[in-house]
Amino acid sequence: MKQLLKTALLFLLLSPVYGQKSVDIPQTKVVEVFMDKLPSKLEAFNLKDLRSSDDAFNVRIWQQHSIFTLNDTQTSSSEYKLHTTSDSPVYTTTAFSDEMTADLIDFFKPSEMMQLQNDNTRGIDGSFVYIEIATKEKYKVVSYWSPNASRNKDCKAVVALLDNLYSKVNYDDLVHTFLNSLAPGRYKWGMSTLRIDRFLGDDIEKTDFYNRVEGDIKEQLSVSSTTNRWEYPLVMINGELSKIADLNQYSLKEVKKFDVMKSNAGLQAIYGTSAKHGVVILDTI
Repeated sequence: MKQLLKTALLFLLLSPVYGQKSVDIPQTKVVEVFMDKLPSKLEAFNLKDLRSSDDAFNVRIWQQHSIFTLNDTQTSSSEYKLHTTSDSPVYTTTAFSDEMTADLIDFFKPSEMMQLQNDNTRGIDGSFVYIEIATKEKYKVVSYWSPNASRNKDCKAVVALLDNLYSKVNYDDLVHTFLNSLAPGRYKWGMSTLRIDRFLGDDIEKTDFYNRVEGDIKEQLSVSSTTNRWEYPLVMINGELSKIADLNQYSLKEVKKFDVMKSNAGLQAIYGTSAKHGVVILDTI
């Protein structure tokens, strides 16, 4: 009873029009944590709060690295946000055409979405899918841990929804484009850290040493402009983890030693999986 009162009070405080909709929110710890974090997530990703929406129909699907939003009103819209995982996420937004949106609305039927029931299954590995569904009259939340079609009929329905969505929006291409657009650096992606790097652009003045190293990387490690940004070699300068751009700080006369090495078991024993695409080592005078 205390938990129910706490959740009810939370919604009264967060949504000024809360009393205008009926609300269906599972009383589980997983959903409680999601709802607690929802206001900050909406702000971080510049999203409308569906609890106060007066649209005819809304769906928002939250996954580990993506947020899909579908709004059906006089001017219907749909979009996908892909993001890194951190306190200050980097994200991109892809808005879909009116034709695509209409197709998705036909697939995400309000009556069927409102029938979905929360799945309380929870395992050790995997990630949750949270779905917000809202009409003018009702706001509902359901969650699924790594939905598996064999678990129950609602999981089967969610798997079908996600598979259809991935197919229609070319999800793999969206992810590929997003990751390749990230600036050089380290990003949280899933349970690991993704290291992004790239060569300097043609508009940047380069040192004689940088030009030599870039040529060696391209030749010896088969890296080109089409290589995925997370498949560039690890760069170590004077024993410190660095980026390819940092090599442009030095001229040949400042170099004591440098080497471009293909990945092998020995390198990975020293540097870990970060060395799986090769290592560039520079020691300066």
